[in-house]
Amino acid sequence: MRKVSKAVAKRLAMLGVDDVTDSDAVFAALAYTVAGKRRKLLGTSSKVRKGGKLSVLTRVMYLAPARLSGVNMCPWSTTGCAEACLGHSTGMLQLDSNQRVLVAKALLWHLFRDYFLKRLDVEIKAHITAADRLGLEPAIRLNGSSDVRWERYINMSSYACIFYDYTKAPADKRNTSSGYHLTYSVSERADSEAEAMRWIDSGGNAAVVVAARGSNRLADAKRVALKLVRNRWRGCPTVDGDETDVRYRDQAGSMVVLYAKGAALRDDSGFVKRL
Repeated sequence: MRKVSKAVAKRLAMLGVDDVTDSDAVFAALAYTVAGKRRKLLGTSSKVRKGGKLSVLTRVMYLAPARLSGVNMCPWSTTGCAEACLGHSTGMLQLDSNQRVLVAKALLWHLFRDYFLKRLDVEIKAHITAADRLGLEPAIRLNGSSDVRWERYINMSSYACIFYDYTKAPADKRNTSSGYHLTYSVSERADSEAEAMRWIDSGGNAAVVVAARGSNRLADAKRVALKLVRNRWRGCPTVDGDETDVRYRDQAGSMVVLYAKGAALRDDSGFVKRL
């Protein structure tokens, strides 16, 4: 087990671990549920289930975003994206019980990395088998609410599966040669839109979250996104990012448009583009 920082010790205490020097107790709290079952790393969501209309079966991994676990899981995060992250502000993920699960999985990755990667390998292979049995294309998103450079830890080309994610990393910080499909995510940083255009100009894609100027209403955000999808963004073709989550099927060189949800509807940092 890696050394436990004060920030991580605080999160472990919230998970019921009294002695953070007891490696077995820490492992049990992170790797197993309260009921004693082995904790699953991959799951699903209403968004990835939309891939079914394209005969794609996706599993997604949600880890505690930004520094929620006491460890920075999103090294390129900004204040705006951290506060608006879907990993803590929408759907079932905003519930306290699910937040504890996300923290547990993030700390399992941080403290027991060898076990985590072996367990992930088992679940990826099981997913591929399940998808094949159903006659569907298997796909996996490892960064449902994080921004880990998984290409450093996993040989994605060794699996008969598509891996895809969003990232806020500059293009020169990510290696997609193994077939890892990444969509750059625009933030409030002054150079972020220019970085998005570099991704697009090189044949990649970028994504932007939008809402209506002067409104925090979901319906208005949807309306603005739909209008933008029917037009172009800075001269680039646009894609409806809420229609499905299957980003690797998007036309190369496109801007993916997503409407603001949850805490993002109240964003005033510039992370959400108000039109």
